[in-house]
Amino acid sequence: MSAINALSRLPPAVWLLGLVSLLNDSASELVYPLLALATSWPMVLTLRFADRVGKGLRPSPRDALLALSVVPEQRGLAFGVHRAMDNAGAVIGPLLAAWLLWQGFSAEAAFGFSAFCGVLAALLLKFWVAPGIVFLKRGHDEI
Repeated sequence: MSAINALSRLPPAVWLLGLVSLLNDSASELVYPLLALATSWPMVLTLRFADRVGKGLRPSPRDALLALSVVPEQRGLAFGVHRAMDNAGAVIGPLLAAWLLWQGFSAEAAFGFSAFCGVLAALLLKFWVAPGIVFLKRGHDEI
């Protein structure tokens, strides 16, 4: 079964969860490069507020999609790997940014590198990971 055929059989609720998750992640990734262009504290405050709202709305749809993408026996592993990668990114990201600044790169270059990494992650998700995801067949009442 092709990935497109498998995705076309998903219930509308799963599509809605995916759309909400995509919009939240996209909004967060777009906010960070804009911080480099901010010229006043109200702009920074507005951008940080938008980022925090996006991060607050993200966990529920993301967790639902993660739970639907693995067999029930592997949910603990899936959530554990997700949490481990999230924490690894929280450590490696700031360290890499500090290293870039220490090497003499500007703050704008560090933000640009962060944006590049976000776009690269989205492309990997779309073209490498997403085609291999197989959602479990369930009734609409379980979603």
